[in-house]
This record gives sequence, structure tokens and C-alpha cells, in this order.
Amino acid sequence: MRVLVDVNIILDVLCNRPPFVVDARALWTRVEAGKLRASLCATTIPTIYYLVRKQLGNPAARQAVADLLTTFEICPVDEAVLRAALVRAMPDYEDAVQDAAAEQAGIGVIVTRNPNDFASSTRRIVDAATLVQEVDALPTGTGPSLPNP
Repeated sequence: MRVLVDVNIILDVLCNRPPFVVDARALWTRVEAGKLRASLCATTIPTIYYLVRKQLGNPAARQAVADLLTTFEICPVDEAVLRAALVRAMPDYEDAVQDAAAEQAGIGVIVTRNPNDFASSTRRIVDAATLVQEVDALPTGTGPSLPNP
């Protein structure tokens, strides 16, 4: 099972945004350790680059992209995803694109700290702290086998 990580979780780590960075970093650490398969929407990468560059500069932004591409899988965004996002009952198109990309990739869980942004999603919406607790509660060697809704 894979989860899709919302852009805000990634920004919490890269921009060291307290108090959210603690749970976001714990999640990232589980992904790096192979305890959880996590994906990002393809549109998240240029968004991250743009925002990190504005806050921390071009070298930090390029390093952030390199780190993301090493650590996370990427859900593609094509015309079908963009069209599916248009008809979702979500006020934010970017969130709708993430939701549609997760659906196309067969991902049943979205990790975010803004669950209301995904209120109309059919995926399970969970915060980073909850997902970390669930991953840590799994028996050793079982891998990320959290149930999909």
C-alpha cells in the first residue's frame, strides 16, 4: 500500500515549520527507512521548488527536489487526472489534482495536516502523527500494510 503525501507536509520538513515539522519529519524518516511507501503528485515537485527557492534560495530548492526524487515515488499527472480534478467537489484545484492523481495511481490514503481540504475525497485522509503511530504499531517485517478504505 502507498500513501500520497500532501505538499504541506513536505514544506513543513523542508522549511522547518514549527510545530508541524516534528510529525512531518517523523513521517519522512519512516519513508526513508522503507517502513512506508509514499508518493507525491507530480505537480508537487515544481510547487516545492518554487516555494523553497523563494524562502531558501536556488541551491536549497534544487537539493530539495533531488531529495524528493530520491525518497518518494511520483504519481503522474496527465490530461485525465486534470479533467478528473475539474469535476471534484473541492474548492482548491491543486488539492483536487492530488486527489485525482492518487486515485489514478490506486492510492487509498492521503496524508495532510489540512483534512478539510480533502473532505469530499473517497480516500482515507490522515494526519502525519496518526500515520506514524500506525506504521510504528505494525509488527516488524510486515511492511506498510495499512488498510485502504
